[in-house]
Amino acid sequence: MPWLRPLAPALVLFVLTGCGGDDEPAPPPDVRSQPVEYRGAYAICSIGSVRYVAERYGVPEATPEAVADAAAKAVGSTSPKSAEFARRGCLDAIAARAPRRPGNEAP
Repeated sequence: MPWLRPLAPALVLFVLTGCGGDDEPAPPPDVRSQPVEYRGAYAICSIGSVRYVAERYGVPEATPEAVADAAAKAVGSTSPKSAEFARRGCLDAIAARAPRRPGNEAP
């Protein structure tokens, strides 16, 4: 297999650096390129913890899903597709927040 010899250095580098498996965090979404519903809900849900956003927007249940639904209503989603963009924006903002210590949930 003489054709394999030129590929050996590249193969070694690939093995040494890893293949970029699932253990690496996904890059943050480029919020500016997303639809306006996504951006609005992302802004709403990035102001604090889920509990803080729920209190601020009068959501009785402080869960990511309930807050995402409230954010979709707050940005004025006009169709199921725009509501889904808004929910995704909120959930992405929640996921992007750094973990908070108990008692340190407010911004």
